[in-house]
Amino acid sequence: MTIDCGRELADTIEAQLVAATAEGIVVYGLHRQRAALMTCLTPSVYRSDHMHFLDGAAGGYLAAAASMKGKTGRAIANPSAE
Repeated sequence: MTIDCGRELADTIEAQLVAATAEGIVVYGLHRQRAALMTCLTPSVYRSDHMHFLDGAAGGYLAAAASMKGKTGRAIANPSAE
């Protein structure tokens, strides 16, 4: 998830994630950065349907996944592969 927010809200969200982790509710990865990158996929300029992909401009989802893997010490299981 990419969230555009200020430092105070980001700190609050992180504190909630830390508390939920301590209770065994979640395992999370977090990566803060100052910018995001949006890619727009437009199948045709004559149609109005298109998709936007948002990710962090400085590592984004990959950096957050590495953070999560570092906390668990292992790769996260893929349920569809079982």
